[in-house]
Amino acid sequence: MKTLSPTFAAHPPQYFPGCHFFYKVAHVGSFVLADDLQFTTHGACNRMRIKTDAGAAWLTVPVLIKGRAGQLIKDVRIDNATNWRMKHWKTLRSHYGRAAYFEKYADQLERIFRREWRFLVDLNLAAFEFIHPALHMKCAWYRSSAWGITAQGTERIVEMGRRLQAGRYLTEHENAKFLQEEKFAKAGIELEFFSFTPRAYHQQYGAFTPHLSALDLLLNEGEEAREVLMKR
Repeated sequence: MKTLSPTFAAHPPQYFPGCHFFYKVAHVGSFVLADDLQFTTHGACNRMRIKTDAGAAWLTVPVLIKGRAGQLIKDVRIDNATNWRMKHWKTLRSHYGRAAYFEKYADQLERIFRREWRFLVDLNLAAFEFIHPALHMKCAWYRSSAWGITAQGTERIVEMGRRLQAGRYLTEHENAKFLQEEKFAKAGIELEFFSFTPRAYHQQYGAFTPHLSALDLLLNEGEEAREVLMKR
């Protein structure tokens, strides 16, 4: 994929996002973490997919949802009634402790899990800020909630582009049907579409498993992780 500037993309913040997420980040100059969208359960905002000796598994951050229907991602509070942080850390240490680059990143990771988080978005930002530089990403990033944009759909994305003074919006091919191209054209913003196909890399526990957290890639490939991610 060619990288043209100034290009931007947007995506809801996630809990240790997958390779697809960071592949998109790598191809833009500005990336918007859309934290003022409605939170949905069973998505990736509060869970990550890892590889264990029994196969792929989800690590889920418990959140408060009762009586909070329609809450925005930025407002979601973590349910700290159980010690989920130590459970997640012990699980990662157990299944990645022998990964080639676990020790390189262990201290940084442990600090994330030692801290008590109140809001899910703050945890997700910490996860993003950990992986973003580790994969040598250089784009600027923003939280959409800081802008107070009230428009929805295409108008919302166009307004993001205006604020970033961007001339191109990068998104997945499958999103084309939801976008009104004429509104982008009127605003002077080009649309660029991409598809992501996971490439195999070294993993523990047998055959390659795709669609995991980028943490799996980083702990197994270390300094080579970005090269693996970008290889097409």
